[in-house]
Amino acid sequence: MTVIPRTVGVLHPGAMGVTVAATPQSTAPKAWRFDGEMAEIVASFAAHDLPTGFGDATREIFGRMDVFKGVDDATLDEVLAVLVNSLGT
Repeated sequence: MTVIPRTVGVLHPGAMGVTVAATPQSTAPKAWRFDGEMAEIVASFAAHDLPTGFGDATREIFGRMDVFKGVDDATLDEVLAVLVNSLGT
């Protein structure tokens, strides 16, 4: 699993830092849109007796991020705070 980050770091020094920093800004505002798609994936997996855990978890995480709908400048700390503070809800 560490091969890709190492390769990216060699080919494009500093790229991983930029990617990590940009992820909340690119993902958080639109995470809410994936709820329906995840629900379809979970239903499809369940219909074929396949595990649904990943889809269920992804749907929950994206659902927690709905507070960032339309927010283009979310930071990683803000996203993590929302995810952590919504545990058990």
